[in-house]
Amino acid sequence: MFLRIFAAVTIICTGFVVSAQDSVRAQNSDSLGFSLPTERLAVSLIYQTIITINNASLSGNYAVLRSLSAPEFQKKYSLQDLHDTLNGLKVNKIDLKEMTLFDPVIEKKQILRSEKIFRLKGYMPTAPIRLLFEFQYQYVENKWRLFALSLDFVQHEISNATASSREKGI
Repeated sequence: MFLRIFAAVTIICTGFVVSAQDSVRAQNSDSLGFSLPTERLAVSLIYQTIITINNASLSGNYAVLRSLSAPEFQKKYSLQDLHDTLNGLKVNKIDLKEMTLFDPVIEKKQILRSEKIFRLKGYMPTAPIRLLFEFQYQYVENKWRLFALSLDFVQHEISNATASSREKGI
């Protein structure tokens, strides 16, 4: 059973740079104008997003997050807007770097070809608090940049079978 324990953090049109060197070319990539991300790159994007948000939140300095963002995001959100939106992580003493010790579970991957958007939705398999995420990346200047993000923290109960397996080292 999931219980909402923290308000969701959602930002539309955010961004930071990730090189597309680890992308795979689709057969029709010339017509797309960009490389499709590999599974390895998708996981890297998730980790980099979490660490970038965490560093900004812990330091209270959102300049790097903003400077690496998509141009539309920079126009729409000031440093104060980012602070106001993400400061709840700092206030609630949430350190996201622990989440990067786990492999993300990607529930949905989607390419929106016309906008050059790569969408990833999933969660970090942690308990008793689980991080749900949805990240969108836009291909800008030959790099995948975070275009939108949503984070949510929910209570996640561990089943007895899972708890028994962990105690046995399985």
